[in-house]
Amino acid sequence: MKKQSKRYLARVAVMKKIYCDLFGGNLNQDQDDRFDQEYYQLLLAGILLHQPLIDQHVEPMLEDGGLDDMMILDRIILSIGVYELEYRPDVPWRVVVNEAVEMAKEYGSEDGWRMVNAVLDKLSKALRKEERA
Repeated sequence: MKKQSKRYLARVAVMKKIYCDLFGGNLNQDQDDRFDQEYYQLLLAGILLHQPLIDQHVEPMLEDGGLDDMMILDRIILSIGVYELEYRPDVPWRVVVNEAVEMAKEYGSEDGWRMVNAVLDKLSKALRKEERA
């Protein structure tokens, strides 16, 4: 298994935290030094604050069903990727897409990574026009 960056591990921690919160679990990761705590806090707060806008970006990109038909982990992973594309221009679009696809392969539904890749690639063309040029 390859060594993951502290930012990748922060993204995974955000995914786990949101998942646990949705289902009433208690996941305390405040003292975990394996991931970038500052980035974790930024991602978590940003996603929670901007979830309605994130959903507005994703919904028109979905071919089969809507957000409510998605596996919850795929949806959370997409939320992380969309948030980074929209609000974290310091993270290159290729990194955003690659990290989300890696997370989806590890944690998402069987073919969820294909959908994550397609949606984030389309959105990166709209949200990161200059960077993609």
